[in-house]
Amino acid sequence: MSMDCTRTSVTDELRKKLKNLMMNFQKLRQQMMAKYKEMEHRREKVIETVLKIQNMHDAVKEVEKSLLKLHQVFLDMVVMVEPQGEQLDDIQHYVKIHECY
Repeated sequence: MSMDCTRTSVTDELRKKLKNLMMNFQKLRQQMMAKYKEMEHRREKVIETVLKIQNMHDAVKEVEKSLLKLHQVFLDMVVMVEPQGEQLDDIQHYVKIHECY
């Protein structure tokens, strides 16, 4: 009879320890899942931020290309207007000479 009581007592103790271990395991598992979800949320935010930065970078590149094109237009205008300015100077000079006569 004392053997049965001892066995029952040891079995009960082992059950309690197993139950505690299982509860601790479940808590740890829940903590890990919560951390994983938090990490996934952060990862999504980082990806979103990277995409926004990439979009901004692309937009800046487009503006830069447009500015380079505009700069080229101004250079082309200078090339076209400069000879006209010389012609106007010649005309003004010619007019001044003929006004004196």
